[in-house]
Amino acid sequence: MPGEQKEIQDLYFPNRSYRENAQFPNIMAAVENLDFKQAVSEFDKLRPEERKAYIIMSSVLKNFLDPRKINFNLLFQTGAELYKNIGELGFYFQAILDKKNADNEDVRKYADLLMQLSIAGVMKIQEEAKGYPEKPINGMVWLDGACIDVWNDFLANYFDIIKDYKNYYNSRLIQSRIVFAIKRHYSYEIARSTYNMGLANSKIGEMETALKCYQAVVDDFQEILDQPLEYFAENMEAVHELYYLGEALEKYIDLEGHSDETLREQYRKVKEMENMLKSKMNI
Repeated sequence: MPGEQKEIQDLYFPNRSYRENAQFPNIMAAVENLDFKQAVSEFDKLRPEERKAYIIMSSVLKNFLDPRKINFNLLFQTGAELYKNIGELGFYFQAILDKKNADNEDVRKYADLLMQLSIAGVMKIQEEAKGYPEKPINGMVWLDGACIDVWNDFLANYFDIIKDYKNYYNSRLIQSRIVFAIKRHYSYEIARSTYNMGLANSKIGEMETALKCYQAVVDDFQEILDQPLEYFAENMEAVHELYYLGEALEKYIDLEGHSDETLREQYRKVKEMENMLKSKMNI
């Protein structure tokens, strides 16, 4: 509705309304057709303050016309806000994938540039978030990190589709570093990150490491099975923890070919509790 304030996740995180939420529709229209010359031309028409605010984005787009290594660390010093730039670039990536073959050469390059931006961004955030959560950080640091996290989830899914498992692993590793920099005080985020690193290691053939990741989730979260249903009704974080526990148990049992009845009973209990929660909480 007109005048309705949009939430942060609508403006900068992956969502179905990305076309309405993109700041620069003309640039998006060019990018989704992989017409980067037109995209840069549209960018140059923006007001000076907009060009300054989105200089990181413009450097990515211009790289298609003049390929060279982008010094993202230098661009960060301009004051351009990382979350806004990666969010806008992410929306354009959504538009590209809705229209183009995922394995197109330019599409892969676009994903690679997002990966390079994410790697530089993680290093920046790790430095700025030292001591967190014991020591406070600027809210923009948290938002930058959250944005990198969610867009690398999107990137990981893309790399999985094109079977680029090395970069799938890299995206999951970026997410893991973000979690331990700004989200490690949320136990369900640790569960998510550790489980995803198990998946990532399994995709590159590191099965022993994958098993250790799944085992870590089981060891850290199996006690949640002793909680009554009412505990989950009041704690959505616990619902997420239960989900990742179940996924980790399933993967561990499948990979190990484990006949340990205790693990199998734990997995059955997770599924039973999830079914009861869906019925009770309509989730």
